[in-house]
Amino acid sequence: MSKQLQLPAPIIAFIEAINDHNTEEFLATLIDSAVITDEGQDYRGIAAIREWSDEKCIGAKVYLKGD
Repeated sequence: MSKQLQLPAPIIAFIEAINDHNTEEFLATLIDSAVITDEGQDYRGIAAIREWSDEKCIGAKVYLKGD
């Protein structure tokens, strides 16, 4: 018997915004003090995360697979 994981609504919104390549919706899922760590570097706050995303996430057309 397999259990189906039910993701919380904020996580679903985060994934959908990335998959839709929607920077504003992606950033709206974060709090002002958010930190994203990628390739060993921390990006702190919305402005730094936006710059990171423009190059390495939304700008790079990243797609998160759900299964």
